[in-house]
Amino acid sequence: MKILAISDMVVDRLYSAQVAERFHDIEIILGCGDLPYEYLEFLVTSMNIPLLYVPGNHDPVYDEK
Repeated sequence: MKILAISDMVVDRLYSAQVAERFHDIEIILGCGDLPYEYLEFLVTSMNIPLLYVPGNHDPVYDEK
């Protein structure tokens, strides 16, 4: 299983329209915190694969209410 592990920095190479083509063999994304939620949403939508996410110490508080 190939995992894309990301944290702390937005990578322009990933934040592009070609991400699904470039990383076609990735099966899951592991978000290790401190990334904008919009960036994670873009990756999940573009690559159509699951995301496991661990909040970082600089992430905004997420309230499920």
